[in-house]
Amino acid sequence: MGAKFANLQVRSNDVEQVKAVCPEAVVKKAADGWITVVGKSIVWGTAQKEAKRISKALPYSILTTEYFDDDYAEFSIYKDGKKVGYHVPAAYEGFARKIGKPVQFLEAFDLPEEAQEQLKVAFKEQDPEVSVRLMESILGCALWADFETIADVQALDRSYFQEYIARTRKKEKLRNQTKLTLLDELPGDFFNQTTIPLVRYETPDGKVKSFWDIKEGKFTHLFSYEADGRLDGSRAFVYQYSKLVFCVNRWTKRRI
Repeated sequence: MGAKFANLQVRSNDVEQVKAVCPEAVVKKAADGWITVVGKSIVWGTAQKEAKRISKALPYSILTTEYFDDDYAEFSIYKDGKKVGYHVPAAYEGFARKIGKPVQFLEAFDLPEEAQEQLKVAFKEQDPEVSVRLMESILGCALWADFETIADVQALDRSYFQEYIARTRKKEKLRNQTKLTLLDELPGDFFNQTTIPLVRYETPDGKVKSFWDIKEGKFTHLFSYEADGRLDGSRAFVYQYSKLVFCVNRWTKRRI
């Protein structure tokens, strides 16, 4: 069983005004420009109802965060008693994945322009926990909080998003370095050799041989000549490993 929590984030600095309409909740200004609202009755399934009620009473946009069992997370925006935006990172049982629209978050919470591109990145992430951390970092509010943990909420570390980008780029670079991409294939009887150029038999008896090399990822004929002897070969493939182009034997999968 994973974590379960829910909270509301009111886009305001007026704690007393929020307390006035949430007398049974715990209200805390955990970050500049945001007031966190939690309570025993604010849980997954009820948080949005409370956000709808509060947004009717206050002239502020409200963000709800609902997190269930490390498998599901949902972010919703309420203003004037209406739901005006949402983001669901991943599908869970009967709930579908719903990718949010960054512009709705920008307009509702008066975010800087650079947040739009950051949200586009965050909305591609499907891990619920990582999604919450990314949203915390981008929005600057304490999303990982509920009635039991609100007292321990500390100043936010806004560096998570940049660390995430660095990790993602590192993984992508590693993927590119280890990826084999088939560029060209040339049928024929190739000698299973360990040097380049490659040799291909042009006659059944193996006397006529042609020599080939790789030019810009393509097999290129160099020259042909006639000589006795036949070698054990198969077919060659051209692969690209990062920026290095080379050939491998079809059967042995060894570089030739």
